[in-house]
Amino acid sequence: MHFARGKGIGKNQYSISGGWLRVSMINEIKMKQDRVNILIAASEADPLAKAGGLGDVVGSLPLAFRRLGCKVAVVLPAYRQAMERIGNFKLLKENLPIRLGRLKISADILIGKLAHKIPVYLVRRDEFFDRSEIYGNSKGEYFDNLERFIFFSRTVPAMCTAMGLNPDIILGNDWQTGLIMALLHQGALPRSAGFYNSQYRISGTCSPGTH
Repeated sequence: MHFARGKGIGKNQYSISGGWLRVSMINEIKMKQDRVNILIAASEADPLAKAGGLGDVVGSLPLAFRRLGCKVAVVLPAYRQAMERIGNFKLLKENLPIRLGRLKISADILIGKLAHKIPVYLVRRDEFFDRSEIYGNSKGEYFDNLERFIFFSRTVPAMCTAMGLNPDIILGNDWQTGLIMALLHQGALPRSAGFYNSQYRISGTCSPGTH
């Protein structure tokens, strides 16, 4: 994975694993404030949790954004393997209420560090994420993967609101975070713009103040 200007790429574009992300939006925000605040939401991030290429991308992308002068953090489910690998972490929010269909259940929010001291928020609900693997086991995919990642996606904007986080951009990755973009479009975080990376091709879904 690389994050660099290359052959055939305009001066205001960067290549991210085959997709395009215009940095003009970042520059526009930077004209209004000192730093752009980016929150990357994903179901994998190397080295905490990785099943394939997505983990490599999300593990490397924060440092690339930091080199552009952005403030960046990652939010990830608190899988068993992530909890085993993260080392030190801190409980930030306990029993954050989340609606899942007709049910109201809760999430705990933890914080730790990725490589290069990148902050990583972990969404903890052991019922969903304290399992031996990320998506499934030798018998196949977990039967409740949809519920697991709907819960994760609903928790991200709820976490931002409850903790006073104000990301300028939320970057979702693959289907597990697709619902976050719909929630942003409905006004869950009016100050945040959403970008969605589907199979590593990044596209804008909304602009600040337009939803």
